[in-house]
Amino acid sequence: MNWKHYLLLLLVFPLMQSRCTKETDEELEGQLRLVPRALFNGNDFTIGEIYTDVLGHTIRVDGFKTYIAEIKAVKTDGSEVPLQGIDLINFSQDKVYNWTIEKGDYQGIKFGIGVPEELNKDQDPSQYASNHPLSVNGSAGMFWTWNTGYIFTKVEGKANLDGEMSPILDPWAYHVGEDFLYREHFLEKPFTIDEATEVRYLDFHVERFFFNENDTIDIGSDNITHTSGNVPLAERFTTLFNEAIELN
Repeated sequence: MNWKHYLLLLLVFPLMQSRCTKETDEELEGQLRLVPRALFNGNDFTIGEIYTDVLGHTIRVDGFKTYIAEIKAVKTDGSEVPLQGIDLINFSQDKVYNWTIEKGDYQGIKFGIGVPEELNKDQDPSQYASNHPLSVNGSAGMFWTWNTGYIFTKVEGKANLDGEMSPILDPWAYHVGEDFLYREHFLEKPFTIDEATEVRYLDFHVERFFFNENDTIDIGSDNITHTSGNVPLAERFTTLFNEAIELN
């Protein structure tokens, strides 16, 4: 082999190796899409629409936001694949997550609802870039300046508590967020990542924010909590809210 052929191999081999590596990576990876969606009695839920709760109150939800953190896909062997750090889901806007993930079989999704303790208290939102979910702009009213911490979940609106013909004027609001209210979830729903994009739905059943088989929140009497000042109601709402989340 003369020196020209040798030089040509030196130039071509790294390019071939890079191409093979790229093709191998593409063969080993697929796409996972996670779509958060709000439902009411199994149907699409819309901010500002009129609904009836389990106690017969006519209600309107004017705002619904929640933090989701440390999202991971869990393989069948129990190992975890990190997907997302922290984000704020605002149900007045569409949100879709798309991740490139190793092909194979998975048993479900793991995540937290709220802001992890190390990111919550004694934080300055101005330290983050404006597009970060914990920044001044990104948190979008989800930070208590007086409490130096973040609101984990905010669901608020108005209700009609006086009868069918009355206007919807009675305010209600559930703003929950303290370290002890952070909730971790593992939702088991097996799926396989292969050539086609795998789509999963993270469903929030809004009607169940107010009741389950063990508890029912009456908007007429338990209509407001900012956590501090009404911790028991914040705990009740947190439990109901988190039990109303499913992976489909």
